Amino acid sequence: IIFKADDGREISWAEFDKLTDDGRSMSISKFKATSTAILMIKPITPEAPPAAPPKLAIKVGTAMPKAAFVDIAGVRHTVGGLGTKPVLLNFYFAECVPCIAEIPHLNAFAKANSAVEVLAVTFDSSSIAKTFVAKRGLNWPVVADAKSYINTIGVPSYPTFALVSPTGKLIAVRG
Repeated sequence: IIFKADDGREISWAEFDKLTDDGRSMSISKFKATSTAILMIKPITPEAPPAAPPKLAIKVGTAMPKAAFVDIAGVRHTVGGLGTKPVLLNFYFAECVPCIAEIPHLNAFAKANSAVEVLAVTFDSSSIAKTFVAKRGLNWPVVADAKSYINTIGVPSYPTFALVSPTGKLIAVRG
């Protein structure tokens, strides 16, 4: 993976991440022959201001759709119902470079915050999710094959986080 600024020069992941955190949009070019991908920051023009922060189809303060999931380890999880603690949902997919980069932070968060239930959600198949977890060391419960739920709540980009209250209301969204 090669990261480039809007002027075409190569930059570090940290620089790229900062620019996308600041609302800059990007383009992706994949080259199968060389197993290379170039992620390039798009220039800001008067016609193309920085992107707005991601928003779900569900508005903050409203109820999340109720859903019951079985994770790749066979454990049942519910979202949007009457729970005992908040749920932090992490929407990711296996080829998402920023999703991979954040795994150490996700694991540290889960370890330090037992008062919050954490749940990673992906549209990837169960087999891809299991390989991802084994290869990348993600220590969160993972729900695979969740494309329908992801589409229902309107996840706009990856990774995206949604914090849901114990009563099922969407508290916050961060992409």
